[in-house]
Amino acid sequence: MTKRTFLAAPLLALLTAGLHAAPADEAMSRLRGAVNEVLGIATKASSKSTLAVSVTPVLRKHISFETMTRRAVGPGWNSFKPDEKAKARTVGVQFIDY
Repeated sequence: MTKRTFLAAPLLALLTAGLHAAPADEAMSRLRGAVNEVLGIATKASSKSTLAVSVTPVLRKHISFETMTRRAVGPGWNSFKPDEKAKARTVGVQFIDY
Protein backbone atom coordinates (compact mmCIF):
# COMPACT_ATOMS: atom_id res chain seq x y z
CA MET A 1 0.00 0.00 0.00
CA THR A 2 1.42 3.40 -0.93
CA LYS A 3 1.68 6.36 1.44
CA ARG A 4 -1.03 8.10 -0.56
CA THR A 5 -3.51 5.26 -0.28
CA PHE A 6 -2.66 4.74 3.38
CA LEU A 7 -3.47 8.38 4.19
CA ALA A 8 -6.26 9.06 1.73
CA ALA A 9 -8.67 6.29 2.74
CA PRO A 10 -8.86 7.07 6.49
CA LEU A 11 -8.81 10.81 5.85
CA LEU A 12 -11.74 10.55 3.47
CA ALA A 13 -13.71 8.54 6.02
CA LEU A 14 -12.94 10.93 8.87
CA LEU A 15 -13.64 14.08 6.94
CA THR A 16 -16.90 12.91 5.42
CA ALA A 17 -18.21 12.00 8.87
CA GLY A 18 -18.08 15.63 9.96
CA LEU A 19 -19.37 17.24 6.77
CA HIS A 20 -22.96 16.00 6.61
CA ALA A 21 -24.47 19.37 7.61
CA ALA A 22 -22.73 21.42 4.91
CA PRO A 23 -24.20 21.76 1.43
CA ALA A 24 -22.88 19.06 -0.89
CA ASP A 25 -20.72 21.33 -3.06
CA GLU A 26 -19.13 23.06 -0.08
CA ALA A 27 -18.50 19.74 1.65
CA MET A 28 -16.93 18.24 -1.44
CA SER A 29 -14.74 21.29 -1.89
CA ARG A 30 -13.53 21.11 1.73
CA LEU A 31 -12.89 17.41 1.42
CA ARG A 32 -10.92 17.75 -1.81
CA GLY A 33 -8.86 20.57 -0.34
CA ALA A 34 -8.02 18.59 2.79
CA VAL A 35 -7.15 15.43 0.87
CA ASN A 36 -4.99 17.36 -1.59
CA GLU A 37 -3.21 19.09 1.29
CA VAL A 38 -2.40 15.76 2.96
CA LEU A 39 -1.38 14.10 -0.30
CA GLY A 40 0.91 17.02 -1.10
CA ILE A 41 2.68 16.47 2.21
CA ALA A 42 2.74 12.69 1.76
CA THR A 43 4.45 12.86 -1.63
CA LYS A 44 7.25 15.02 -0.18
CA ALA A 45 7.79 13.07 3.05
CA SER A 46 11.06 11.18 3.16
CA SER A 47 10.07 8.81 5.98
CA LYS A 48 7.11 7.68 8.08
CA SER A 49 8.25 9.78 11.02
CA THR A 50 8.61 12.88 8.83
CA LEU A 51 5.19 12.20 7.38
CA ALA A 52 3.59 11.89 10.83
CA VAL A 53 5.15 15.14 12.06
CA SER A 54 4.27 17.02 8.86
CA VAL A 55 0.70 15.83 8.51
CA THR A 56 -0.37 16.19 12.17
CA PRO A 57 -1.10 19.97 12.03
CA VAL A 58 -3.11 19.50 8.83
CA LEU A 59 -5.17 16.70 10.34
CA ARG A 60 -5.77 18.76 13.48
CA LYS A 61 -7.02 21.59 11.29
CA HIS A 62 -9.54 19.40 9.46
CA ILE A 63 -10.52 16.76 12.02
CA SER A 64 -12.06 17.20 15.45
CA PHE A 65 -10.10 14.72 17.53
CA GLU A 66 -12.17 15.72 20.55
CA THR A 67 -15.36 14.62 18.78
CA MET A 68 -13.75 11.41 17.54
CA THR A 69 -12.45 10.56 21.01
CA ARG A 70 -15.78 11.37 22.65
CA ARG A 71 -17.59 9.10 20.20
CA ALA A 72 -15.04 6.32 20.58
CA VAL A 73 -15.35 6.37 24.37
CA GLY A 74 -19.13 6.50 24.20
CA PRO A 75 -21.50 7.33 27.07
CA GLY A 76 -18.71 7.02 29.63
CA TRP A 77 -17.20 10.25 28.25
CA ASN A 78 -19.61 12.29 30.38
CA SER A 79 -18.23 10.73 33.55
CA PHE A 80 -14.62 11.61 32.69
CA LYS A 81 -13.00 14.41 34.66
CA PRO A 82 -11.49 17.28 32.60
CA ASP A 83 -7.95 15.92 33.04
CA GLU A 84 -9.09 12.44 31.92
CA LYS A 85 -10.73 13.95 28.83
CA ALA A 86 -7.51 15.81 28.00
CA LYS A 87 -5.47 12.62 28.38
CA ALA A 88 -7.91 10.66 26.21
CA ARG A 89 -7.71 13.29 23.45
CA THR A 90 -3.90 13.20 23.59
CA VAL A 91 -3.87 9.43 23.24
CA GLY A 92 -6.28 9.66 20.29
CA VAL A 93 -4.05 12.09 18.43
CA GLN A 94 -1.00 9.85 19.03
CA PHE A 95 -2.48 7.22 16.71
CA ILE A 96 -1.42 9.43 13.81
CA ASP A 97 2.15 8.40 14.53
CA TYR A 98 1.32 4.77 13.81
